[in-house]
Amino acid sequence: MLDKLISLISPHHCVVCSDIADGMCKKCMLQLKPFNLHNCVLCGYGLNTGNRCCSSCELANVNQLITVKMSKDLRKLLHEYKYNNKRAFCKVLAQIVSNNIDNTGRNYIIVPLPPSSKHRRQRGYDHILNIVRHLSKMTNCEYEMVLKRKTNFRQVGADRQTRFIQAENAFISRYPLSPDRTYVIFDDVITTGATITSAVRALRSGGARKIQILAITHRALEVG
Repeated sequence: MLDKLISLISPHHCVVCSDIADGMCKKCMLQLKPFNLHNCVLCGYGLNTGNRCCSSCELANVNQLITVKMSKDLRKLLHEYKYNNKRAFCKVLAQIVSNNIDNTGRNYIIVPLPPSSKHRRQRGYDHILNIVRHLSKMTNCEYEMVLKRKTNFRQVGADRQTRFIQAENAFISRYPLSPDRTYVIFDDVITTGATITSAVRALRSGGARKIQILAITHRALEVG
């Protein structure tokens, strides 16, 4: 309600063309390029293109989907949403995902990846959950807060090895899971796959057998 009132008084603008829009207008959204994922986000091994599953690492039998390529425009949109309190941008981020998937109406459970309590307090909101709420409505898929975070590590700026050490056993499942339901772990950006792998591990420990990974985009780890 507050966001709607603010948008009427002082409307948001597209981060690309400056037209009135909640973060990105439809025209500029169409310029985002689909991400053609050919390699596993964890080990880099070539995927089985039929189902986007890896056959050589801990993400075996986990379908992986990253919707669009990272670009300077998308990077700016994400930055404004996550770090400049542009909460209304969550809807357009959900729309970007919805536009690039064909899962509408399937019997999936979307599982938002929980941020650290420190980040949630700093932002004043759960940035992943806000996107998932809109995505759930757009796809007619329910969502559940399945995962509980056990650690408060900060991965931004950490190297690959440190990320995997930090992320190990980062999550637990809040309750027993059905082996017959499909759980779709959602995150905004995947870098090394360390956090996602920890989440997959937690869901499997909770009893899940059908797991998928869904993210807005992929960002290469910056070295140096």
